[in-house]
Amino acid sequence: MIVAALEYRHQRYLTFLLKESPAPGIESIFHIFNKLEQWMEEFAPHGCMSMNAIAAFPDNSFISKSVKEHKQKICHLLGQQSQREDLATALLILLKENK
Repeated sequence: MIVAALEYRHQRYLTFLLKESPAPGIESIFHIFNKLEQWMEEFAPHGCMSMNAIAAFPDNSFISKSVKEHKQKICHLLGQQSQREDLATALLILLKENK
């Protein structure tokens, strides 16, 4: 059930981040960071669902896999939206640090 919730949240999160997003480029990355702030205030006042799931069930391979896939997909999105695949991992780290 937790994995299904994580997958559902992932789809909602992607849709939310990209809603009204400008064309790929630097403005798109600023938009994503602004949307993250809004997401955390409105939908995640108790922290990141992925991190909470891992903390609660650190040895669950299904949850670990779901969280890892979420991070990979967000990293890929950041590379696409920034048009800088070489900076995708750095942007992901910055995004996670701002949660």
